Amino acid sequence: MSTGRVFRSVSLVDELLRSKSGFANMDFASRDLYRRAIEQMARGSKHTELEIARAALAAGDSGTSVGGDADRRREPGYHLIGPGRRAFETGLGYRAPAGVRCAIPESSRLATTSARSS
Repeated sequence: MSTGRVFRSVSLVDELLRSKSGFANMDFASRDLYRRAIEQMARGSKHTELEIARAALAAGDSGTSVGGDADRRREPGYHLIGPGRRAFETGLGYRAPAGVRCAIPESSRLATTSARSS
């Protein structure tokens, strides 16, 4: 049995996401993005991975949007890895470790752009 299969079979987070969303139908890489996002948010907040998975599902359940984005907002991925992540992080009290969200200084961008155009 592969390590991935063992992990999936014992993971409470995977079990929860599979039971309440389209998680089971995703490819391994997509599921892994969800797992990594949950893990990262747990490290930067006072919540467990299972609490974060529950919160992502609840955020999708409370999505009352109308229109093209409505279906996307109902998926936990919208809140974990998509456009809703920033608001979701704020709601969790997530604080990114130093350096995770640092923007590239304008002077560095200009130097890089100049070097490429030479």
